[in-house]
Amino acid sequence: MSQSSEALPGAVLVVVPDDDVRSGLVADLSAHLGAERVLAAATGEVATNLLVERSRTVALALVASRLPGGQGPALLADIRHRFPGVRRVLLSAAYVTDPAQYDEGELVRGALASGDAHAAVSHPWRPAADRLHPPLDDLIEEWRLDQLMAVQTITVVCAPTSARGNELRDLLTRNGLPHEWLDPGSERGNLLRGHHAARPDQVLMLFHNGAVLLDPEPRQVADALGARTTPARDRYDLVVVGAGPAGLAAAVYGASEGLHTLVLESQAIGGQAGTSSRIENYLGFPSGISGGALMQRAGTQAMRLGAEVLVPRRVSSLHNQDGEHLIRLEDGSEVRARAVVLAIGVSYRRLPAAGAEALVGSGVQYGSPTVQLPGISGGRVFIVGGGNSAGQAAVKLAESADQVSLVVRSGSLASGMSHYLVEQLASFPNVQVLTGTEVVACGGTEWLTSLTLRSGGEQTEVQADAMFVMIGAVPHTGWLPDGIRRDAHGFVLTGPDVRDEPAPDRAADEALLLETSLPRVFAVGDVRCGSVKRVASAVGEGATVVSLVHHALAEDAGVPA
Repeated sequence: MSQSSEALPGAVLVVVPDDDVRSGLVADLSAHLGAERVLAAATGEVATNLLVERSRTVALALVASRLPGGQGPALLADIRHRFPGVRRVLLSAAYVTDPAQYDEGELVRGALASGDAHAAVSHPWRPAADRLHPPLDDLIEEWRLDQLMAVQTITVVCAPTSARGNELRDLLTRNGLPHEWLDPGSERGNLLRGHHAARPDQVLMLFHNGAVLLDPEPRQVADALGARTTPARDRYDLVVVGAGPAGLAAAVYGASEGLHTLVLESQAIGGQAGTSSRIENYLGFPSGISGGALMQRAGTQAMRLGAEVLVPRRVSSLHNQDGEHLIRLEDGSEVRARAVVLAIGVSYRRLPAAGAEALVGSGVQYGSPTVQLPGISGGRVFIVGGGNSAGQAAVKLAESADQVSLVVRSGSLASGMSHYLVEQLASFPNVQVLTGTEVVACGGTEWLTSLTLRSGGEQTEVQADAMFVMIGAVPHTGWLPDGIRRDAHGFVLTGPDVRDEPAPDRAADEALLLETSLPRVFAVGDVRCGSVKRVASAVGEGATVVSLVHHALAEDAGVPA
C-alpha cells in the first residue's frame, strides 16, 4: 500500500511487507517528522514507482531485509543505482546468536560493506527516540545539505581541463558554497563568456549579487560573496591557526569557555578531513558521515558559540612582542593573541613521477575528489596511496568510474587502512588493488592520458583518465619562528619532547602537555610530532588544549592555576 498525499521535501519511504510493522514505523516517523513526510510501500515494485514519481522529495528509504520476490538488499542496490541521492537504510530482524538465523547478520553486514546501505536499524526499533530517529536524522540532514548545494548561486564558466577553474570549483565545494559549472563551449557558457568578454582560457565567475570576476583569487571570491575576512578585534585571548578537526574543536571549547577566539584558515573549513567522502568510524555516527558535512557542522557550532572564523586567511609569520604573540597575515595586517594554537595539519607528499607536476589540476589531483572532473564517469581512475583517505576515495569513485585502481607501494592494504574499508573495497567488482606498485611517469599535454607503473622491476604503460594522490604527510611549518622546535621532518615538538630538550628561554619542566618550546603557543592534530592521524584524536587534542591554554594564561597573569 502507499500514501497518496504528496510528500514534502525530506520525506522518508518505508518499505515493509508486514502490515503491523509498517504501520508502527509510519506512526513513529509521522510523530517525529510529520505525517506528510512519510511514505509507505509493501513491495519493492510500489516503492520503485513512488521513487520514480517523487525521488526529488525523498531523502531516505527504510527497506526491510526480507521482501516478497527478493531480499531487501537487492532493492537497496537498485535504489543506489537509479536514485543515488536517496539515503538507504536496512531494517533487519534483531541481531541473534542462533546459528539457524545467523544469515540475517551476514545479510546486514554485506549490505553495509558493499555500500548498498548507509545504515542498519534493527527490529524491534523502540524506543524510537534512541534506536530509530538518530541514524535517520543524520542521513536526512546530509541529504538536506546536498539539496542546498544544488541551489546554484554561483556560476563558474571554465574549460573542463582548466587547472585554475577546477581549483576554484574545489574551493567552493569544500566551503559548502552552492554553484554550477558551465563549459565555455556550451550554448549558455559561450553566451556568458562573450557577454563578459572572457577569453576561453579564463575562469569566469558570476555571483547572485551581480558581481563578475575573471581568474579570481580565493580572497576575491570571499569578498564578492560578502564574507567577512577582516578580524573584528586587534587582540584575542586565543588565535587558532587552521580549521581542521583539531582547530575547530579548540575553537568550540575556547569560545564556549569565554575566550575571545579567532580562527584563521587558509583554504577551507575542515582541512583534509573535510574532503573525505565518508567517515565510518567516528564515534556517535553509526551510519557514517561525509567529512564535509561533519566539518561544516563543527564550523557552524564554533561560530554559534562565539568564535570568529575567517576563510581564506593565510598566516605568514608569528613572533613574540611585548609578552604577546603577534600574528601577521599574508596581506600585511596583524592581530595579537595571548595564546596561539597551531592546528595547521599536513598536506600530501608530492608524487616523484615524471610529468606529474605539469598536470596538477589537469587530471592529477592531490587529495580526494570534491568535484566531478572530465573522464571520471565511465573512465579509468587511479588512486595512489594505501591509507583510509585513499580507501574512502576509491569507494566514492567506484560508483561512477568504470575502473578504479589503488596503487600501493607496500605488499598489502592491511598495514595502513582500516579493516572495514579493506572489506568494503573487496565488494566492488570494478576496484582493483595494485600492491607493490608505484607510478613513475604521467603522460598527457592538456590532460592526463596515461601512467607508467613499475612493479617488480617491470614497467607498464596504462590508460588513465584521472589520478588522485594521497601519500605521506608533509607539515608546512617552515614559516614558524626558530623558537618553535620541530623534528627532522618538520613536525612540531610539544610537551615531553620539549622537556627532553628545553629551549634556552624556559626551564626543562615548564612546557605543558601540548605546548611548544615557545610559551603559550600550542600544537594539536596532525602537525604535532607523535600525533595519531585520526579525526577523533585530533578533536580530542583540540578539546584538551583549551584547558592547557587556561592554565597558561592564568599562570602568566599570576593567578594560581
